[in-house]
Order: sequence, then structure tokens, then C-alpha cells
Amino acid sequence: MDDQKRAELVVARMYDNDPFSIWLGIERVAVGPGACVLRMTVR
Repeated sequence: MDDQKRAELVVARMYDNDPFSIWLGIERVAVGPGACVLRMTVR
């Protein structure tokens, strides 16, 4: 498995099982080895 695919898998497992992140509306913008960019509107 290459590093990009592994990074995407790790983020998906963490995010998809975290109802609080989903409730907050956190969006994945970019995922890569050693970095992950997220976006969220603060109200």
C-alpha cells in the first residue's frame, strides 16, 4: 500500500467513526502522508 492510500485510510477510519467531528461539520480538504487539511465553520 502506498503512503497516500495509507493516509487516506487512516483519516477515513478516524473521521468516519467520530460523530462529534461529523456534527461539527468538519470537512476533509486534503489528505496526504504527514499532513491533513480540514475545514470547519466556527459559529
